[in-house]
Amino acid sequence: MLDRFFSVHRPPRLDWAQVELSTVCNAHCAYCAHTLLGPDRGLSRTAAFMDPALFARLLPQLAHTRFIHLQGWGETLLHPNFLPLLRMAKATGKPVSLTSNGTRLDETMAEALVAAGLDVLALSLAGASAAANARWRAGAGLAAVRAAAGHIARAKTRAAADAAGSGAAGHARPGGPGPRLHLAYMLLAPDLAELDGLPELAVELGAVQVVVSSLSLVLARAGVIGTARAGGPEDAGAGAALPPSAVGLDPAAALARDADALDRLRERVARVRARGRDLGVEIEAHLDSPLTPQPRCSENVGRAVVVAVDGSVHPCVMSALSGPDRSGAPGTPGTPDATDAPDGPWPWRVLGHGGASGLPELCFGSVAETSLGAIWRSPAYRRFRAHFARGRVPACCAVCRKRFVGPFPTEEECALRASCNRWDLIQRDIEARRAEREKTTAES
Repeated sequence: MLDRFFSVHRPPRLDWAQVELSTVCNAHCAYCAHTLLGPDRGLSRTAAFMDPALFARLLPQLAHTRFIHLQGWGETLLHPNFLPLLRMAKATGKPVSLTSNGTRLDETMAEALVAAGLDVLALSLAGASAAANARWRAGAGLAAVRAAAGHIARAKTRAAADAAGSGAAGHARPGGPGPRLHLAYMLLAPDLAELDGLPELAVELGAVQVVVSSLSLVLARAGVIGTARAGGPEDAGAGAALPPSAVGLDPAAALARDADALDRLRERVARVRARGRDLGVEIEAHLDSPLTPQPRCSENVGRAVVVAVDGSVHPCVMSALSGPDRSGAPGTPGTPDATDAPDGPWPWRVLGHGGASGLPELCFGSVAETSLGAIWRSPAYRRFRAHFARGRVPACCAVCRKRFVGPFPTEEECALRASCNRWDLIQRDIEARRAEREKTTAES
């Protein structure tokens, strides 16, 4: 009996866990669910921070997780207890990364991140120029990202100098102490030309890796879905800001609607990646392409989890949103065979490839109530993962754009990987750095 109990509750083996510390954000990005589904629009889980006691309860349950990423539908650095939580995560011995808009990353925070041993810091952008980025990321301008990158660079330089001066060579990492800087770049159709300036911007900011993504969560009000899906990228205008409350963001998300446009996009991405290699920056692009669906979910749902701010466990961030009529109390089982969620007063629909659907509510339990292992091994969660393991797509994921995310400019690179998203790339970078450190230690 005891053996069965411990077997059920033992921590699952995961590639990574994405932990949402905050659903509070000080920016209003036009494409983000935080903006589109804010408190005045009916989102049920808003303006919350993860309880430190809940975070402490979660960490031991990630014993067999390869790395921890701190990000959700809010700005992580706004959490009032962020630094203690980061130190707790690092005390597990796991690599830790986070994504930020950079607005709260001043010199003091940069010093603290370096001192805590953060492994990877990803700063978010949606344009290589200040004007393009501002069109989409209100309140999170390029100037803030530049300032944040500068603070990190100086903090790392000071830490390296202090380590050298004290003779604490063991504390200095190859390439310098502190986090590796990544850029999480959102590519939108009106600003495809912005890609051309990305390699030089990465060098300016000190980024070693850039992951270019396309918009996957495209929302529109039910009454205007036909309007939202009628146009193409050219209809949005060159850099025009789209009114999401009126027509949705489908025109901006559609990077290539036909084979010729897809070929041109691949050529552009290939040039940008080659320029990045010349400058010593790794640039990866994992973009939506309705013409080349992938045989798997790009979120690695079979080997990763998302733990939301309230402790609820989801297979991906797309499924961690809910409407006011189905707030998804922790412990509510997922329904992978449902094609849509209850309508009720919920006015929004997800625009995907092949149609529109409600926001899927796939909550398989809460770590506030039981163990992550028990949730992972629950019959409902097993059934959900089994769909993908057998090469089938659950009905609730049928139109999700994450199934159509593929690598650019070729597909061969992704064929050997378990997933095709930026968390996969963060993990690769962390493992490469670990191998580098081990080699340096052995040689010394």
